[in-house]
Amino acid sequence: WTYTIQLATMISCSALKLALSIALLALGASAAGDLPDECKKFTLGECDPAQDEKIGEWKIPDDGSHGDINTICQTVCEIQEGCNYFVYNKKTEACALYHYRYLESCQLVGGLATPSIDVCSQGEDNTCEAFIMEDCTYFGEAVLTETSVTDSHSCQELLETIGFAYHAVYFTYSSKSH
Repeated sequence: WTYTIQLATMISCSALKLALSIALLALGASAAGDLPDECKKFTLGECDPAQDEKIGEWKIPDDGSHGDINTICQTVCEIQEGCNYFVYNKKTEACALYHYRYLESCQLVGGLATPSIDVCSQGEDNTCEAFIMEDCTYFGEAVLTETSVTDSHSCQELLETIGFAYHAVYFTYSSKSH
């Protein structure tokens, strides 16, 4: 496992993918509206969704003339029977539809020191506003890179505990790099 604590807060998601739940689940977790705004700064990457769960994919250019592209992709998902989640990739201009939310397959997690990963993930499936940035490029200076941390929670806790010593504000953790 490798994690990096970064100085910069700027994130570019040129290959931005947004995952969205269409089905509202009543599991007792908080809705995204109840989550701290900082939860929107979490990112995922190195995801590997099962291809048999993919319903289909449509190329939909984001020229801005037909409204918000995420809303358009969401509407396509609502029309398609069996679609519960969609991903819009801005780089490829593709709207992919899925039966399930594949975020558990993602090997890279990035975020701030607070709120915790657990706080932000408790509402991730329970709202139609549960957008997550995926496949991002992180700008800024990596001020600490370490391979001894065992999971993303520990990486985040390390940032919260000693990030001040490095002027660090963001972490990335990849379990795939080992």
